[in-house]
Amino acid sequence: MQGKGWLTYKNGDIFDGEFDNNQRKGYGVLYYSNGSRYMGNWNNDWKEGFGKLWENVKQEYYEGDFSGDKKSGKGMLVKSNLEILEGNFWDDKKEGDQRSKHKMKQEEFKKIIKPFMKQSSIRKPEVKIFE
Repeated sequence: MQGKGWLTYKNGDIFDGEFDNNQRKGYGVLYYSNGSRYMGNWNNDWKEGFGKLWENVKQEYYEGDFSGDKKSGKGMLVKSNLEILEGNFWDDKKEGDQRSKHKMKQEEFKKIIKPFMKQSSIRKPEVKIFE
């Protein structure tokens, strides 16, 4: 694939965004079949640069830098108990102090994750299947 488009994987994940040489590159949204969602930059099929990730199973939200498909660089993680971890991340984990300095208010959390709760605008019957 080349340019803007979408595809559905066999596992049910849907990607809507930019492609270069059959790889996700540029801006795109990945709708995971488990309800998780990533909105952000891609390079060589990996999350790369700034992005926002809602992890539905963990009920956690991350906003910040990604490298090699993992949380890496400056970011903010809001855990399911609304504790906020801010700072540098490496290999999907926060570096240094793991204790939260403060909690997010429930109303603020709902506002942040609202875009992640919207259904995909891609209609299922028209989906192309790729492996």
